[in-house]
Amino acid sequence: MGYESMKANKENSFYPVTENEIKEVEKELNLKFPKEFVNFYIEVGYGFIKGSEFNINRIMDPYSVRDFRLGDNDFEFYPDIEIYNEFENNKLIFFESSESALMSIELNEKNSSPVYYYDIQIATSLEEFLRKKEAQVVYELRHEFPLKALLQLVEIPRSTYYYIVSKFGLPDKDAELKKLIQAIYDEHQGRYGYRRIRDELWNRGHKVNHKKVQRIMKELGLKSLVRMKKYRSYKGKVGNIAQKF
Repeated sequence: MGYESMKANKENSFYPVTENEIKEVEKELNLKFPKEFVNFYIEVGYGFIKGSEFNINRIMDPYSVRDFRLGDNDFEFYPDIEIYNEFENNKLIFFESSESALMSIELNEKNSSPVYYYDIQIATSLEEFLRKKEAQVVYELRHEFPLKALLQLVEIPRSTYYYIVSKFGLPDKDAELKKLIQAIYDEHQGRYGYRRIRDELWNRGHKVNHKKVQRIMKELGLKSLVRMKKYRSYKGKVGNIAQKF
C-alpha cells in the first residue's frame, strides 16, 4: 500500500528506527522480525496512529517489543502478561491498541505476516491491518470532520472504507459462548477460574480450549475471586526461652 498517507498525516506521530536497533533486538531475542514489519520500521518507524481518546494505537519500538517478550522494565508487572505469553510462541506482540488490547504479528520469512488478537487472526498482513486501522480511525472521527476530507487524507477509496466498516458490525461468533461462561461464573459466585469453567463447559458438551476460555474471561472482565494461599512457615515460639539468673 505504501505508507505515504500514514506518514503525511500530521495527527500521527512517528519516530525513526535504525537497522542496527532491529538487529540488536533480534540478537537478544534470538529470532528474526517479520520482513514486512522490518520494512515498516525502516520506512515509517514506530509511534502513534491518531484515534479516539480511548485508544492508544501505538506501534511499539524494537526495545518495547523486546521488553514485552521478556517481561522486563515497563512490562515487568504488566497485567495478565502470562496470558499473552501463551499465544506468543510463533508471534510477536507489536501493537498496543489500548491498555488491555495488544496485537501480535506472525513470525515468518514471507513478504506478508498475519496479525492476531490473542489467537484470532484479524488481518492477513500488516498492510491489511494498518488499512483497517486507518478506516477505523476515519469511522471514529467521522462526526468531527468531513468524511471526504478524512478519506483523502488516508488515501482510502470510499468503497473500500464502506466495505471495511460493514465488517465492524459482524455478529460475534462467540456470543453464545460468552453468555454461557458468564452464566457459569455467576452460578458459582465468581469462585470459578478459567480452568474450572472450561471443565464445566466440557461437562455441558462444549469442547472448548482453556486458552479460549481464558481469553473470553479477560474480555468480559471475569476473574476468580478465590486465590491460592501461599505457604507460610510457622513463625511462632518453639520451646521455652531460658530465664537468666
